[in-house]
Amino acid sequence: CQNPHFEYLPYQSDRLMVVLPAADPLAGQKTVKLEQLRERNFILEPVKSRPYQLCLSLCQAAGFNPKVIYTDHYIENITAFVKKGLGVSLLMGKVIPKDPALAAIPVLPNTTAQITACYLPEVAENSGREALLKYLQRYCQSLKIE
Repeated sequence: CQNPHFEYLPYQSDRLMVVLPAADPLAGQKTVKLEQLRERNFILEPVKSRPYQLCLSLCQAAGFNPKVIYTDHYIENITAFVKKGLGVSLLMGKVIPKDPALAAIPVLPNTTAQITACYLPEVAENSGREALLKYLQRYCQSLKIE
């Protein structure tokens, strides 16, 4: 959702991953289709969050409603439940902790999100904000993000 009052500076992208216990039969696959998760319990971010709504809409587009058994604001709690084998999760790759007890596999359909800095142009005059924006602009140029 774009707000006309804000300026937007995209600076990274992230990919949706399925998070499984490392011993799960799907953990060795290069990708996992959402349909393969139809019968699984899901552990997701909070119901009113964008990530939850994204996961719900993707599962529905794949022909099923996910059986969500638990939601939490804290990624550490979500991944702890996954490690115990209580369910699987769908999380953006950059938030998944590196843990040998977890497997994070790209989910199909391929779903990516753009990470964007949003700011009010008239407020960006502040020297700290201005320095941050200049840093992000240089960073984006180095990555060739337009």
